[in-house]
Amino acid sequence: METLGSRWFGFLLVVVYLEGCLSEQYTGPRILWTDVKYGKHHTHSRIVSLNGVGSEVMNGTAEFEVLRSEYNKINAALAFDYDDSLIFWSELVEGAIHKMSITTGDIDTIYANESNSITALTTDWISNKLYWTDANFEWIKVSDYNGTYHRTLIRNTLSPFGIVANPLTGHLYWSERDVAPRLRMASLAGENIQTIFRNFTLGDRKSVV
Repeated sequence: METLGSRWFGFLLVVVYLEGCLSEQYTGPRILWTDVKYGKHHTHSRIVSLNGVGSEVMNGTAEFEVLRSEYNKINAALAFDYDDSLIFWSELVEGAIHKMSITTGDIDTIYANESNSITALTTDWISNKLYWTDANFEWIKVSDYNGTYHRTLIRNTLSPFGIVANPLTGHLYWSERDVAPRLRMASLAGENIQTIFRNFTLGDRKSVV
């Protein structure tokens, strides 16, 4: 029987076209996700790529590739920038956000030692800014891709979880998991906050895409 210690638990899934890959220089569409295996003595966390979508996945020709593998870490939220071939992820044990270049494999930490509840990430690929939600501190933060000039954009959100930016229209959308869950939106500057849907009755809404 499969036990907790032998199972991989997925956190976030995205489909993305990124130029290049660390080993095979694969340049087609890919499915990326984070997952974690909880063992008796340690955790094992990965960032995984399935190089191919659609018919390639169905006929078994898509290649499975582990882009990042770490012990005693929990990789959770995941985001990407197509133009710059970058992926971003949050790591909950150290409370950090990292970025990795798909083309070179270079990894940088852009936010660290702050919170173990960074639940979602999204990119503004036009202005090269990263936004994220923090469920414990109940705020939304923003920084550039290097982690400089990071600041709290929106405060007093109610257990924010999913988040997505639309730089083409200049809007930010996120979900809040309170007693009365709701979807909200604001400008990318954190202004003009509005509730666009509230009082979910069909379970706990978390993600926004």
